[in-house]
Amino acid sequence: MSPKGKRRRRQQESDPFSFFKQAVTDTFEPLVTDFAFKQVGVVEYMPECVINYRNDTTGVGVQYEWKSLVRVDLSKLERTTTEVEEGRSYDFLLLLELRRPEINAHEFYGQDKDWSNEYIDALLRKYAQYLRESAQDVLSGDFSVFPDLRKLSAHYRRQKNKEYFGTYGGESPRFSVRPSLEQVFAGAKEVDPELEKLFGNKLNQDKTQYRIYEAHWDHEYSISEIADFLNQTEDAIEQQLEDYDDHY
Repeated sequence: MSPKGKRRRRQQESDPFSFFKQAVTDTFEPLVTDFAFKQVGVVEYMPECVINYRNDTTGVGVQYEWKSLVRVDLSKLERTTTEVEEGRSYDFLLLLELRRPEINAHEFYGQDKDWSNEYIDALLRKYAQYLRESAQDVLSGDFSVFPDLRKLSAHYRRQKNKEYFGTYGGESPRFSVRPSLEQVFAGAKEVDPELEKLFGNKLNQDKTQYRIYEAHWDHEYSISEIADFLNQTEDAIEQQLEDYDDHY
């Protein structure tokens, strides 16, 4: 083995993410140059490593989960008086699904793959190529596609919740047959005295928002039916549904 190869091997043995870090730096360099990104941090929490980039408007997170996943997330930066924070982020594959439906997203999933350095490098190059081809607006600060990403992300989360937990909201089913709205919202504002004693006003025990979500998605009550029952506007009910999706 050459001296260079020996140094690389020692480096990988001391840092299992060394190849990933260098490959991300090399592969995303054109995007860094063309869209004024800077690397702002590397976060390691085994078995994952995330490399974060930002420009003035957009965050890009490149994640490697050890021998399992390579993923890219896009986020809109939010500025306060003291700092810049990343808002809601979305898997770049959702954007590809909307704009490049001919691309099979499963080619980015690594189950039963040989997680060689070559395979990781190939995945990163695909991501860099498709980012350049399909996400120039987001990388440049145009987030008009984000509402569509939110809807698609919420759709997939509901499907997974239904599969794993039996409800679209992710909690255990409370009824074996379709309940009335009176039954759905019964006790939604009840306060547990023990929790109140422990957490006071810091813990919001009002379950109304989740019950709205449950009524609409699990029990197929319309927005107008829920609005009439709660004596609220349809816009208010729609906002509660959107807020729940954004929160989770």
